[in-house]
Amino acid sequence: MLKQVRVISEDVGDMNTLGSALGNIGNCYWSLSQFEKAIEFHNQGRVIMEKVGNQAGNGRALGNLAASYVEQKMYQKALSFYTQAYVVA
Repeated sequence: MLKQVRVISEDVGDMNTLGSALGNIGNCYWSLSQFEKAIEFHNQGRVIMEKVGNQAGNGRALGNLAASYVEQKMYQKALSFYTQAYVVA
């Protein structure tokens, strides 16, 4: 499914949709307590959102990354991502 979203998004030039889809997949992994996979997808979405200049999407991705690190008790990394989210907002 992600491959289809990626192909369609690239074909129509809508990378915001791809970034959002990656974030949504990250949220699903977070809900399943698979935080490493959540981090992987949130980070992919963050890179895209930053590249296309979507500050709101980038901020959400940074916050989601921070939340995933909190769940893993990696508080310094979480603080770093929350701080970045604050700066972007």
